[in-house]
Amino acid sequence: MLTESKGYESIYEKIEGTEHPAFFVCARNNKQKQFTIYGQCIGFDLTYNLFKRFNIGERIVRYGLGIFTGISNTNSVVILGFCVMSSEQKEDFEKVFRGFFTLMGSQPQTIVTDEQAAIEAALESLKR
Repeated sequence: MLTESKGYESIYEKIEGTEHPAFFVCARNNKQKQFTIYGQCIGFDLTYNLFKRFNIGERIVRYGLGIFTGISNTNSVVILGFCVMSSEQKEDFEKVFRGFFTLMGSQPQTIVTDEQAAIEAALESLKR
């Protein structure tokens, strides 16, 4: 679901049967311009179980925070967007990356990330 609020755009999906997000991708409206300039090569990193845990029925959910970054022409880090994820499966990363690309209006040429297998698989499937 795409929403816009106070200068931010976001895409999110809820955990089935709850009000809790399965994932949430967010960026400021002006980040598309920065992405056009600095987004040829971006970085993505995700913390593991950073946020509060929630008991949702019989399921315990912990959220991780992901940051999408670029490098400016002055070699400064530019934060292009962020995401919150409740699961780190290939399908979840596909949804997050697809949401980020939708918010930015295009895909970068290169994404630098750690060697997490689910991230690599998701990015590989999005190339096709």
